[in-house]
Amino acid sequence: MIDDTLITLGLLFLFAIIGGLIANRFRQPVILALLLVGTVIGPNALEIVRDQEMISLMIELGTLLFLFFIGLEFSVKKLARLGPMVMLVTLLKVGVLFFIGYSVMVLLGFGVAAAAFTGVAVSFSSTMIILNILNQYGFRNRQEMPMLTGVLIMEDVFGVAMLTVFGLLDMSKVVLAESIGRLIIGLIMLLLVYFAVSKIANRVVGWITTHSGDEVAVFVSLSLCAGFSYLAALVGFGPGVGAFLAGSVISSLSEAKTFEHATRPYLVIFNALFFIAMGTMIDFGSVMGNIKLIVWLLALCAIGLIVGVGLITRVFAGFTSEGAIFSTLAMLPFGTFSLLVARQAAQFDIGVDLLSIVSLMMIVQALMMSLTVRHSPAIAGTLFWRHSSSGPIAGLSRYITSFVEHLRIEHTLTNRLKKKMLRLSAKVVVLLLALLFVIVLLLRLHAAGTGLPLLMLSYGLSLGAVGWLSLICYRSSRAAASLLFKVLGGIEGSWHALRTRAFVQRLVVSVSCALLGLYFPIAVLMLSLPPWTSLVSVALLVFAAGEAMRAVVVMRQYPSRQRAKIAMG
Repeated sequence: MIDDTLITLGLLFLFAIIGGLIANRFRQPVILALLLVGTVIGPNALEIVRDQEMISLMIELGTLLFLFFIGLEFSVKKLARLGPMVMLVTLLKVGVLFFIGYSVMVLLGFGVAAAAFTGVAVSFSSTMIILNILNQYGFRNRQEMPMLTGVLIMEDVFGVAMLTVFGLLDMSKVVLAESIGRLIIGLIMLLLVYFAVSKIANRVVGWITTHSGDEVAVFVSLSLCAGFSYLAALVGFGPGVGAFLAGSVISSLSEAKTFEHATRPYLVIFNALFFIAMGTMIDFGSVMGNIKLIVWLLALCAIGLIVGVGLITRVFAGFTSEGAIFSTLAMLPFGTFSLLVARQAAQFDIGVDLLSIVSLMMIVQALMMSLTVRHSPAIAGTLFWRHSSSGPIAGLSRYITSFVEHLRIEHTLTNRLKKKMLRLSAKVVVLLLALLFVIVLLLRLHAAGTGLPLLMLSYGLSLGAVGWLSLICYRSSRAAASLLFKVLGGIEGSWHALRTRAFVQRLVVSVSCALLGLYFPIAVLMLSLPPWTSLVSVALLVFAAGEAMRAVVVMRQYPSRQRAKIAMG
């Protein structure tokens, strides 16, 4: 038994070397070569590697170390520095691709679970592949890179959240109250331990390294990773969530770079074994049987990226047309989270081999990015919207960019606005947690067969509490909006104040409805609603598009109306 395990491990290392040589020869990311090598040597092809226990172990260890290093890149301070614009672009990009993947599967007759898993799997881009290829072509210093890197970091955080949500689902019978209850209680416990450890980590780790040297850094890192992973599994989360939090603790240390440098070789080793092991799970027969689905997903995801990355960065981030095309091409390849979500889907009977489909799409899209990203100026030159510098999209982009730039200027009003927005965000988080608690409480009361008087009292108190918190959030949002209009009115002058207010209101309504529409299918999955309820998403998106068009009309036509009123007055 031990001999078989050692032989399998030796074969994995040997083919990792072969994969690296292939990637270097064809100047492609090593991840793709490792996936292909794993596919060839796996049980669905040549059957050179057949030890399923070893394959599963390499995948689990690779996943933990990957999420640990994602945590190393994550800190609250770094997230705050990314700014709300990065958050907005990420929400829209992930939402557009999720909705496209979900809609394709529903329209082709698959169930809601298969559609939701597919939508999430096609939403995430690959940080490793993208940065590898852009480094190779010398594009790391382009002006679009800070925004794209911020989006990739935010996607990693979303990826951890989605793995957690899917890990709590029971597709055979959705026990919503139990799932949300475990999520809240487990999250509170994990966060309490996380903040407690973060407070004392600097002193404890500093004492350990002082008395034993820097070489102990790797043991401290891996011990924290194992400890948090065990705790996360103990409270009902996946161990990967704990690994992510452990990495975040390390990132807050004063000697974080030393720890990252000490543990990076382990990431390289297990990453290689992880992608080979994932490759062994790809089934060529399944790929050929779903070739039409793969073509549909590839085509529609490309269109989704044009909207979710190209158009969004053009409008909200102020990118040039060529920069928007470059960003679209750069974000093509699926990432590791796509593989992890697809593997998680295999634990449920969703009716499709999502891992094989996503793996092939990942390879195809990475090759497409490698071949096209260098030619983004030429590609942009062939598209009509490069020459529409005076069109509505360009005008909207300039208008929004001017607002954002002015809001970044430090003065009394903008500082007050930032504080109000932070307080409003905290109140919204409290409202959402209270709403989740109310849902859990009421569902459990229903399940326990509670009498009507007590049930009605519970409904009354719950609705009262949620209504009170909602009123607080509403008042805070009105105060923040009033201050925002005051800031923008001062920037543009009182002559344009009405236009500013009308434009911002319509834009906020449009973006809010778009986000609700894009992410509504998650509610369909969680509440076990029939597939036709997804039409709510379509209605919200149509309304959002209408509001966006009205915002553009306000932006372009309002000054002439205002001049007419002033002249008449």
